[in-house]
Amino acid sequence: DRNTSTPCVQCSSGAFATAGTAGSCPPCPAGTIDLDRNAATPCTACVVGTYAPSGTTGPCYPCPATTTDHDQNPATPCVQCGPGTFVPMNATAPCLSLRCGPGSTDDDSDPRTPCVTCPVGTALTVPGLAGACSLFNCPIGWRDMDSNTTTNCTQCP
Repeated sequence: DRNTSTPCVQCSSGAFATAGTAGSCPPCPAGTIDLDRNAATPCTACVVGTYAPSGTTGPCYPCPATTTDHDQNPATPCVQCGPGTFVPMNATAPCLSLRCGPGSTDDDSDPRTPCVTCPVGTALTVPGLAGACSLFNCPIGWRDMDSNTTTNCTQCP
């Protein structure tokens, strides 16, 4: 309060108040943490690839595997990527940028594991595919004429 006869109250951890602050203790904003659990020291900014909700004490949360800091902003939650992607720990790109490239697939539909390159005789012409390489085999009567898994199969004459 603004009454000078009222004693000051210590703010709890997860907040920061400068000297002479009146009223409530504002929490550390999202994307920052109270690293030393001392409300008298400023909140510390988290680095890209991590996340901290408002009022966090302790370390910033790293984006776990299968999630990404899609906007490189520690104030926003990490985003879950789906099958057809490979998302390593502390990823900082949009899910679209983490898709398996043409010629490869997320064979186990698990974004935590790397994409695999499929063998000649398959056609994976678009990014972001998921499933076993055998799902992308050239059909009967068609061939991989150029031995390039990123191009379409060609119908046999």
